[in-house]
Amino acid sequence: MQSEQYKKPKLLYINYLRAFAILLVVAGHTLLWGKYGTTIRLTNLYLFKGGTLLFVFIAGFLFQYLAYKFEYKKYLITKFKNVILPYWITMIPVAIIFAVRLHNPEHFLVNYPPIARFLNVMCVGQIINGPLWFVPMITVFFLFAPVLLKLKKYKILWISILICSFITTIILSRPSFEFGFVHYEGGGLLKWYFGYIVYIFKSFLYFLSAYIIGMYSCEIFEKHYDWIKSNIKQLTAIAFICFVYFGYLFVFVIKTSSYQMNISRFTLTFLMMFIFIMFEQQILKHKFLDKCLNILADYSFGIFFIHMYFINLMSTGRLFRSSYCYWFKPLLTTTSFKACMFCVSEFLAAVVGSILILYIVEIILTKLGIKNTRMFTGVAVSKK
Repeated sequence: MQSEQYKKPKLLYINYLRAFAILLVVAGHTLLWGKYGTTIRLTNLYLFKGGTLLFVFIAGFLFQYLAYKFEYKKYLITKFKNVILPYWITMIPVAIIFAVRLHNPEHFLVNYPPIARFLNVMCVGQIINGPLWFVPMITVFFLFAPVLLKLKKYKILWISILICSFITTIILSRPSFEFGFVHYEGGGLLKWYFGYIVYIFKSFLYFLSAYIIGMYSCEIFEKHYDWIKSNIKQLTAIAFICFVYFGYLFVFVIKTSSYQMNISRFTLTFLMMFIFIMFEQQILKHKFLDKCLNILADYSFGIFFIHMYFINLMSTGRLFRSSYCYWFKPLLTTTSFKACMFCVSEFLAAVVGSILILYIVEIILTKLGIKNTRMFTGVAVSKK
């Protein structure tokens, strides 16, 4: 056990990777345009879809990096304060609006009283904010944290789990919730919740490989960082060639969302990590770039929590989704310049708007004497 006074240094390249990951997540929800099956749309899918895997990889990497001071009770309390609480708090305003303004006759909650709608949304944020499925899923990783650390001590078993989980991620499609979040008929809420819990555990198993590979990568990087640093150009070149190769297969040969997409996310993760290692010192010298990347990293969870509200507002005219109908969906399935510009504007509005709102709320909370604003917004601002 390390000394209580010991504290590992902050990994700049991982912080930069976190900044890239949140941009990729937002891009995956906005920069997807073009007629189905065309090169433009397939290229957009390959470049921007699947940013969640990077987030899970980073979570696993940092979990292993900080495992030297792991205390389960303290760990769960910290995660509750920094992830679960802001997940709930950032939902409250929109959950209230949803509860009193839901009018879609086809929505499965329309016949429930406002208080029931509100409580259901607070239990399952994905009802109004699609990306929030991530929080229940990552919570499963939090709960199983000591199990993962225990399994890691048995090398053969650990490697076997890694290989099996990796194969699962590569060959299977990402889980979806078959009962949906708008049109659901029959079975009642109990069946709906059971289906949702199954969906969350399927997602946990699907992303388990990313988390374990993140943990395993952290061990390798800590032991062999000097060798990685000295061979960083070669490693970057290999990762880049792999990313381009699988991109070529995905866009021009297979033309479907298959194993090339899943492999590409792992390839992109290491490619960007190698790039940030290679250019870490150059980024530090360019203060503006370093500041921007650190702001994105610091605000990443906050952006994740609320960016979809901006996208919903631009696409549907509402903060929450109450139907599958999007005003601009016909536009987004064209290859027009107008569709491209709308997607870019959505992306910028989601990123900039989220940071602005979070910054304003942070100032207000600070003025009220609240020091730990992360509990409310998910934002952890670096103290420099």
